[in-house]
Amino acid sequence: MTEEGFSLSRLGEQPLEKVAAMLRALEERREAVESILNSLSTHVAVLDEQGQIVEVNDAWTRFARDNGDPGPLRVGVGVNYLDVCRRASEPHAGEAVAALHGIEDVLAGRRDFFELEYPCHSPTQRRWYLMRVEPRRGEHAGAIVLHTDITARRQAQLDLVQAERQAAMGRLAAQIAHEINNPLAGLRSAFELIAQAVPPDHPDAGFVALAREELERLSHIVGQTYAAYRPLRQVADRFALAPALREAVEPLQAKAHARGLSIRLELPDDAVPATLPREAFVQVVANLVGAAVNVAPPGSAVRLRARRTAERLIVSVGDAGPDIPLEAQERIFESLVSRRPSLDPQDPGLGLGLSIAKSLAGGMGGQIRFRTRPGRGTVFRLRIGLPPDSP
Repeated sequence: MTEEGFSLSRLGEQPLEKVAAMLRALEERREAVESILNSLSTHVAVLDEQGQIVEVNDAWTRFARDNGDPGPLRVGVGVNYLDVCRRASEPHAGEAVAALHGIEDVLAGRRDFFELEYPCHSPTQRRWYLMRVEPRRGEHAGAIVLHTDITARRQAQLDLVQAERQAAMGRLAAQIAHEINNPLAGLRSAFELIAQAVPPDHPDAGFVALAREELERLSHIVGQTYAAYRPLRQVADRFALAPALREAVEPLQAKAHARGLSIRLELPDDAVPATLPREAFVQVVANLVGAAVNVAPPGSAVRLRARRTAERLIVSVGDAGPDIPLEAQERIFESLVSRRPSLDPQDPGLGLGLSIAKSLAGGMGGQIRFRTRPGRGTVFRLRIGLPPDSP
């Protein structure tokens, strides 16, 4: 029976005016349902009892088109979705088999619903989705398939795991760096005494300079490691943003010039303030710009942009260097692991700059994210939330 109180099988027995009104009402309902479905960001497909797609929403169509399916040939209306799962190839074959069995169980009534979290990475972005399958209600058998983007939640979980791992590594690294620093200081003092006994014209004088250079390098590594993980007491100061950003960049200008690079600044007015731990903020920006200078090709520009709203401060650093491979993106902030090849032979990179930046940003309540695209370089963005009463 319909809501109007008569069976569709007896539609021909009704007056024509009532039939027309009934059809108009059904059409209006259909258009309303389509409008609601198309307003959703979730990808939705409706299957019949055989698994054939009978309807999809706009989000489903857009995702298919943007990810290599220009038409309805593979996952559009008329295609059997069970066959799509059967034909799936690596690296998603395992998830496709699980999805196939889950949909079959829902269609057969063996399950009330089915859910599956799965990765769906693009060449430049790591993505995760949640698939949920529910039976259709009413006269028609079949199932409704929904795919929801859960990348933000999954990334937050990965960030938490990484933060816990980094904290454990940090405690050990800080302890090791502290223990190494004392004997290293003694070694440097002893070396300087020995170096004074070697005249400049001695045949082995070159080794003195080499040993001094390596000791300085070792001291730098120890200092950077300790700086990354020592307990920080970050005290907020009120300062002008633009001068602090210029201060972060100034020590890197000579290196950039020597490599044929320029550092372009897009800063707020000098009067725009912020209340943050100034020293930590300057160090984060310096590390991000320094990492960009190391990988940017000669003749290109490193761009530093900053803007402040009432709620947050956003600083971005972009370079035209090589993109970050997908398999390396998850570990880009790990210590002592450099995921982008340095183009500066004088500074191959210690794999500490980004790790230190992330650690200090977290101490300020901020986050660092990045976007990398083949042939277009990488942009790192520092976002720091500001309290409502921040000046």
